[in-house]
Amino acid sequence: MIRVLTLLFLLSFCVVSNAQNENINLLPDINYPLWLKTDQSRTDQTSGITFIKNECDKKYFLLADD
Repeated sequence: MIRVLTLLFLLSFCVVSNAQNENINLLPDINYPLWLKTDQSRTDQTSGITFIKNECDKKYFLLADD
């Protein structure tokens, strides 16, 4: 029982410590629509955001996520 708890603790510690080291800065691309890219290179995904319209003092955007 103690081995299992120790193993679970070590695994959870590794996952949490690795997740906190990720520092991803997303920047909008200069092309239209505004596809997301990292500050180092383009992402492999086709996710993005584009402006649709302004209506009644509200802005509408289209979000695409793969």
